[in-house]
Amino acid sequence: PNGREVNLAAVEELLLRVGRIVGKERTYLGSFPSEVRPEMVSEEAIALIKRLAGNRNITVGAQSGSERILRAMHRGHTVGDVYRACEIILRHGLVPNVDVIFGLPGETAEDRRQTIRLIEDLTSKGARVRTHAFIPLAGTPLATAPPGEIDEETDRLLGTLARLGQQHGARRSRSSRAHHSSQG
Repeated sequence: PNGREVNLAAVEELLLRVGRIVGKERTYLGSFPSEVRPEMVSEEAIALIKRLAGNRNITVGAQSGSERILRAMHRGHTVGDVYRACEIILRHGLVPNVDVIFGLPGETAEDRRQTIRLIEDLTSKGARVRTHAFIPLAGTPLATAPPGEIDEETDRLLGTLARLGQQHGARRSRSSRAHHSSQG
């Protein structure tokens, strides 16, 4: 009713009706952009998805491992919410795909270290990460900000995780790749 609370009864009804329409007991829930807000993940919500949806993974919109960045972006969740959401998802036998953005406006080396720590912690528990370099979008408060970069050290870590099947998505920005390829 207020756009800030999950109506699990409506989600259940949606999944049941779609299942009847397509003739499947369990229907895949979600497509891009299908991430959930970390603070909205609950035992009840994930149990419902596990029971009625065909999903094997749930995408969690963490965006950063830095409390400072999350507050500056008015995300409405904390790093603790991200950990809690992933723990619930894992407990139900699903895989959390955690969306992370590097190069957010105002991001410092310390913010990036905190995000890397989040990634390392969550992947060690069974989560996967989907990484992105910040891209300003028209019509948003950050529309005039410059595109973000993924530094070489972070790129190496993401490459290692990708080889282990724990990371997918963008790694280095186009300008970084162009600079790198022109250097060697």
